[in-house]
Order: sequence, then structure tokens, then C-alpha cells
Amino acid sequence: MWDDLVSTALIGTQRQAGEVAPISPSDKLNALLSQLNTSDVEHNLLNAATLLAVYQRAGKAPSKLGTSLAEPCDLDDLPICNPERNKLFLSIFEERNVKAFAEYLSLLGKTACRIS
Repeated sequence: MWDDLVSTALIGTQRQAGEVAPISPSDKLNALLSQLNTSDVEHNLLNAATLLAVYQRAGKAPSKLGTSLAEPCDLDDLPICNPERNKLFLSIFEERNVKAFAEYLSLLGKTACRIS
């Protein structure tokens, strides 16, 4: 079917009939192809090509990742910091003060707690 559409597009609709016969293995695609406007040959050809291209793409299996995934990190089982440290973290984060944020994270790394 795709070959017929390509040859019609290459030769031209004036030299070759631009009719699209619904002869797909899919009944749903055939139903869509049979609804095309046969009075406008060029639009019919483009619409059929669009339908077939989307149909082919939708039917493909997703590609597989060729590499292995990263190992999951260890469980973060540190206790949660007190509420004052959490509030300070949020205020520095909202201010977008990069220097203060970096310093806060450095100091937080020396404590035995984590942000909630």
C-alpha cells in the first residue's frame, strides 16, 4: 500500500490514478481510508499517506535501552532535621541565593540529619 502511494506521488496524480484502495490488514485503518474525500485526488493522496505513516509509527515497539541502568543508591535512613533547619533550607532555596545555598548544603553534610 505504501509503495502505491509513493509511486503515485512520484509519477503525479495527473498521470496515475490517485485512488487509495483500503487494502490494509487493519480493519480500523481501512475504515479511515474509505472515508477520504475521493473528489480531491491530491488531498486524498496526502491524507492517505498521513494516515498510513501514523499507523506505522503507532504500531512499532519502543526501542530498547542498550546500556544498563545505574544502580539504585543506598537507603537514606538519616533522621529528619528539626523544623527550624527545614524552614531555613526553604527560605534559602526560595531566595535563590547560590552562595548561601551551597554553604548551607556543605554544613548540612556535616550533620547527621536530612531535609524532609
